[in-house]
Amino acid sequence: EEPLDPSKIALMDWPVRGPLIYNFGIETRSDGNVFRWDGIGIQAEIGTPVHAVRSGTVVLAGPFEGYGPTVVLSHGAGFYTLYLYLENIRVGEGRSIVEGEILGSVGGNGTPEGPHIEFQVRIPIEEGRPEAQDPLKWLIPS
Repeated sequence: EEPLDPSKIALMDWPVRGPLIYNFGIETRSDGNVFRWDGIGIQAEIGTPVHAVRSGTVVLAGPFEGYGPTVVLSHGAGFYTLYLYLENIRVGEGRSIVEGEILGSVGGNGTPEGPHIEFQVRIPIEEGRPEAQDPLKWLIPS
């Protein structure tokens, strides 16, 4: 099976609209601490609806270690999108979702970044294990 290539699939709409508060990759803070972000942080008000960026199947709808309420969608071929730091979840595991459907709402109130979601894209790279990719390569430029 061909590996997924963002240049060969239609770019996806954003799960929620708002300013980016962190980017994918390594961030070195002023205090010298180094963070690795596996996704992007999108700031929005608590309760703002979060939409599926692409049709798929819900493989996780519940708490995810360190991230609180989370939805993970499988889009086939080892391609996943993750919606983290949700306030609530409106879908159940095993359910088929259409692009644009509301998955839940923005949370993140208890995080240092404040109200936001983290959005991740994972595709199979080596040995088919899904690895985090820069979501900005997969989203319509804002």
